[in-house]
Amino acid sequence: MSGGSYDYLYSKMHDASARLRSKNQPLHRRAFGELLAKCADAMFDIEWVDSGDKEEGDDLASIMVCIHHDEILKVSVDEAIEARDKLIELLGCKYKEKQQQE
Repeated sequence: MSGGSYDYLYSKMHDASARLRSKNQPLHRRAFGELLAKCADAMFDIEWVDSGDKEEGDDLASIMVCIHHDEILKVSVDEAIEARDKLIELLGCKYKEKQQQE
């Protein structure tokens, strides 16, 4: 299978990037078009990894061109906080149940 796991979204992103980077666009749009081109490259790699045409992890380098390591850390911390809160809620319910049984 060749790509397609995201309906070739990367292609649409590349098209939008090219339009945004044209000389008749304001500077802020052209700069955004540059970023979008990098994101489109990452999306290409993601799509091909998820379709089985590339190996797991082959998308990492192109993704890291678009994001900073701190963003990965933030997602990890947010997920850890969410897991902690769920555990506290679950343990709190179990503690209340145990108290009611006594």
